[in-house]
Amino acid sequence: MKEAIGHLLNPSTLEPNLGLYSGTLGIDNSREYKTSFLSSLKKIDSVLVDLITEDFLLGLRIFRGPGACKALLNLWFFESENFRDFEWAGSAGKEFLSRGTFRNGYWSFTKGDQRFNFRLDDTIQQGYTHSSILSPNLNLQLDALVSTVEKINKPVSSLETSGKDWLFRLISPDLSVRGQLAIDDKTWNLESSEKLSYSITSGFENRSFLSESRIYGFGSGKNSFRLNYSPNTGFLLWKNGVPTFLETASLKKESLSYVLHDPSDQIELTVTPIRKTQHIVSGFFGKKIPMERIEGRVSGKVRIGSKKETIKKGFAILEI
Repeated sequence: MKEAIGHLLNPSTLEPNLGLYSGTLGIDNSREYKTSFLSSLKKIDSVLVDLITEDFLLGLRIFRGPGACKALLNLWFFESENFRDFEWAGSAGKEFLSRGTFRNGYWSFTKGDQRFNFRLDDTIQQGYTHSSILSPNLNLQLDALVSTVEKINKPVSSLETSGKDWLFRLISPDLSVRGQLAIDDKTWNLESSEKLSYSITSGFENRSFLSESRIYGFGSGKNSFRLNYSPNTGFLLWKNGVPTFLETASLKKESLSYVLHDPSDQIELTVTPIRKTQHIVSGFFGKKIPMERIEGRVSGKVRIGSKKETIKKGFAILEI
């Protein structure tokens, strides 16, 4: 994994410097880095935020892309294994707005009483998200603040090709979060064991958003890990906030479970599904792309330091 750079083109060849980077690339998500005739029709922007607590996982995704502009909210209550899913449709440029860079940017989706926004402020090196939902089925208020100081919490960036175009991504580590969350008649103060992570995608694609699988796990004491997977970038393993790229890992369905095989011996895990749901992702020129979402429990072992630890508690969201 290379250190982040301030420019996107190789000064000698003027070709894009493709690959994974440690840190934030100097990308302006309000510009169009297009190289093909149809690029403007394939513009995508998305933000995915996960908030994980001892009681539940809250996933919030806002996006605009070919054929769709939406906000998606997923709640998974661990003990009861209860799921709540919500979706709101909008239009790019009206309900969805994005401005600025991956260091200093703003993304929002607003429709009626549903408001979502995510802000990165490079001046104070903080990230902030506010969500407000008032509907017959859900009353939710979220205010959350995280530190984005890269000396402590360094993200991973990627610069990829997408056909004849480019695709940029930023993935944060798990960040300590401060704030408050209210869901219906319950309130949580976010200040101790809760974690927040986010990923941002900008560029050009044939689908309205990219699938992003995430696996969260906890070992002994304060040891924790997260695994991010996408078909474009492969497997990224975070151990106590430090990322490692698993070049030879693979995830395969075996009987009713999904098993991660890692020849580098960093991690071995099994995902036992609790729920499977079928989704359709809108694509370019009206194409409909099937996607299966699997939520499940995680078991196995992860190497932290010189020894392997048993995963005491783990949760997976697979988008396949």
